[in-house]
Amino acid sequence: MRTRAETIAIVVIMGMVFSLVAPSSGVAQTIPCPKAKNIPQLTIDSIENPMVPVLEKWQVFFEGVPLSDIQVAQLANDEQMIEWANRRMSRRGKWVFWSLASATVGIGISATGWVLFGKNDLSRGVTLGMALGGVLVGIGSVLLATEAIQVSLDPYVAPSPAHSISRSEMRNLVARINHRFYKQVCSASQDILNQTLGRPALLSSPPTSK
Repeated sequence: MRTRAETIAIVVIMGMVFSLVAPSSGVAQTIPCPKAKNIPQLTIDSIENPMVPVLEKWQVFFEGVPLSDIQVAQLANDEQMIEWANRRMSRRGKWVFWSLASATVGIGISATGWVLFGKNDLSRGVTLGMALGGVLVGIGSVLLATEAIQVSLDPYVAPSPAHSISRSEMRNLVARINHRFYKQVCSASQDILNQTLGRPALLSSPPTSK
């Protein structure tokens, strides 16, 4: 049978082991992830006094800074939207080229019409129609070229003048990004906690003798 001194010694040793193990495991279990509202996240809100003209007031913000559509797509790893924006940008050169070529043809037709109109070689209705029609073709082609440039740049501009996707689709992307941010912060908090406290099993294991 154990003596009273041996029993007291065993109780003291068990208390010391419990005091080392319990706080570590207890802290690891009671420290939760931060609240989502305390983590920087993307929001959708209306913009006031935008730096560039916008057709849609709602924009995506990160800590009050507006983001472009392509930035949101990259944060969400939306390859389909990124490809679509890049494809539109790659086609911009062709649209601009043919638009300027059409404008040149329109200017030539207009100049020819005005010359014939002054010489009175043809009826004034025909020559005046050529002159004015050529002007309209030239103006329309220049407007088409500027529109092709502007539309292709819209996804890359912040704040976005015109969004490439609907607000509900953008809301899904924002929710996906915020969820990933939250998971990354929680994972980082757990790693820091593990590195600070160490593994509880290591604290309770007795040292090995050589």
